[in-house]
Parts: sequence; structure tokens; C-alpha cells
Amino acid sequence: MEDNRLIPKEEFFYELGLTVFQAQALEDILITLFATLHVSEETAHEAIRNLMDIKYKQSLGKIIKDVSKKVVIPQEILAELEEALEKRNWVVHHFFREFGMAALSLEAQDMAIVKLKECRELFDNLCAHVYEQVKVRELDSGESEESFNKDLETICNEYIESIEDVKKS
Repeated sequence: MEDNRLIPKEEFFYELGLTVFQAQALEDILITLFATLHVSEETAHEAIRNLMDIKYKQSLGKIIKDVSKKVVIPQEILAELEEALEKRNWVVHHFFREFGMAALSLEAQDMAIVKLKECRELFDNLCAHVYEQVKVRELDSGESEESFNKDLETICNEYIESIEDVKKS
């Protein structure tokens, strides 16, 4: 039997879901950056994908450390990445201990929502910053903005096709 008193309001789950999603997006973009820094453009798509699969099995802390070895990260951004690592670990490993019973109190739910929004905003800002750094790096290496945007569109289309293929099977 389900006890509705133990089900937090929708916004609580919405923020938790978005925060976890954004934390994973940050991990993904850092892994993508690492792979593109580690493997030359001449290397087959398969090799890059294999390297990314290996990195996906590693912790965010290891990924940040490895990316830091490949590219100079400004101290301000490195500090934000360390903060993001702490917040990501809190959401994934400690959130429930702190707010698992939040359904019993609207005040506790509101406190959790505020903390989740802070985490999500940090993850989102770092994702945008890393994306911009990747774009600047590509443009500085001689790639045109048109080519960069076309490559991005191709990647998005390939992703959408892969999702549709999974749905069909």
C-alpha cells in the first residue's frame, strides 16, 4: 500500500531529475573533450568511441584529473569543476540521507529544491563553458564555424538515429 504522505511534491522530483541529468551532461562533455584531445582527427570514429566507453567507467574526479593533464584549465574553472564534483557526489551518494524523508515536510522539500537548483546551475554553466572551450579550440585549429556547426548537427542527427534504432528493436 502506498502512503501518499511519503511522496514529495512534483517539483522535488523534477529538480532531482534535472540535476542528475545535468551532472551526467557535464561528465559526458568532459569525456568528449578528453577523447578529442587524446585521439587525433585521423583516428577512426570507432577508436574515439572505445576511448569514451573506457572513460565512462571512471569517476568524475578521474575524468577531471585526466582532462587537466591534456589541457590548461584556468584556476577559476578548475575550482568550479572541483565544486561540481563535490555537488555531483552529494546528489548521487548523499542526497537521500539528507532529504529522503522530505515528503514529511514541505519546508524540507523546499530546502532540497533550492540546493538542487544550485547544483544544477553550476553543472549547466560548466557544460556551457566546456562546450565554448571546445568550439574555440576547433576554430583556432582552423575549422570554420560553418564546418563546426555542421559537425555538431551531424553528431546530433546520429544520436537521434541511434535512439530511433533502439526504439525499433
